[in-house]
Amino acid sequence: FIVDGLRYILSSKDNKTASLTFPAPGEDEAYEALTTTIPSSVTYEGETYTVTEIGDLALSELTGLTDFEIPETIVSVGEGAFWSSSVNTVKIPASVKSLGESVFEECKSLKSFTLPATVESVGSDLLCACVAITEVNLPDNLAEIPSNFLSGAAALKSIKIPASVKKIGEFAFSECAELADVNVPDGCTDIDRFAFAYCVALQKLPLPESVTALGHGVFYQAGLTEAALPENITVIPDGTFQCCASLPSFVIGNNVTEIEKEAFYWCFELTDLTFGEKVAKIGENVFDKDTKLTNITCLGKVPATGAVFPAEVYANATLTVPDEALEAYKKADGWKEFANIKSDKPDDPDAGVGSIATEVPADYYTLQGARVAADQLAPGIYIRIS
Repeated sequence: FIVDGLRYILSSKDNKTASLTFPAPGEDEAYEALTTTIPSSVTYEGETYTVTEIGDLALSELTGLTDFEIPETIVSVGEGAFWSSSVNTVKIPASVKSLGESVFEECKSLKSFTLPATVESVGSDLLCACVAITEVNLPDNLAEIPSNFLSGAAALKSIKIPASVKKIGEFAFSECAELADVNVPDGCTDIDRFAFAYCVALQKLPLPESVTALGHGVFYQAGLTEAALPENITVIPDGTFQCCASLPSFVIGNNVTEIEKEAFYWCFELTDLTFGEKVAKIGENVFDKDTKLTNITCLGKVPATGAVFPAEVYANATLTVPDEALEAYKKADGWKEFANIKSDKPDDPDAGVGSIATEVPADYYTLQGARVAADQLAPGIYIRIS
């Protein structure tokens, strides 16, 4: 039914509730007149209905929306409800329990957003491509950052992820080009693929030891200048640090057994690399184009299979390996190609020095007590007084 030019769907005749839906073709004049809110109730054919839902795409692509306040009667907001609209800010009341997918996607004028603690369900792509947003506030009871949550939020510089978050969805913060201040809280266990990809301003992001699952490409083309992975990570997924062109060094933990393909592909500034004790398998193109590698240290006593480095690295880098495994590395494919392979055994400071002192003390005596000059010593037994 239509009231004052706005189209509604009857949600419950018994409860007298209704949902605002999108206009039919040619019936959008009343929608275009909306600016800051919608009716909380409407009367149709003598019956008054409470508006409890903003339906799918109901307010999408509207150009008159500004500082919008959702009525306190609304319980749910449907998929794409404000998609590509002109809304600048939005106030979500405590009555709202669920937000569907893409509710504010491509709202290019939206500058700030606060998610109430009362919202129990949040769909993916909620704030995707909100290119002007600079402030996002999340509640302390949020369990998961949905996929594509803020993907493409190019102006966002910082965000605080609450301690309650256990999972960060795929592409959640990808293409947040200005994002430099973000955290992964203790207790978070999962970070899905490309979660922080293309975050070129992100120089470091410590990961807590609680993280046990990483998707591939989590830091693809991020601006990392330092990085480490939790000890629980045993496999570095493909593309994890691919195209991290500012990363100068990395230590592969002692629990890592496998490095998947292209994990460090095109890390142009990578100069120092340490392999942990258990690395056994290296995937394809892991170090392709990493021509500045200068110092490579392997702690494992068995050379990992699959190692391939650029020709410049084989010619110029120093490979340091366990002393007892030196010969094994010199014979192993992918490692024997290094022009400079050395043992990790410290150099002996006395190497090359004879066992006989160059100066012999002069105070020598025979067993009978007669003093003998050093240059007069003959084979025999003497007593030295020092």
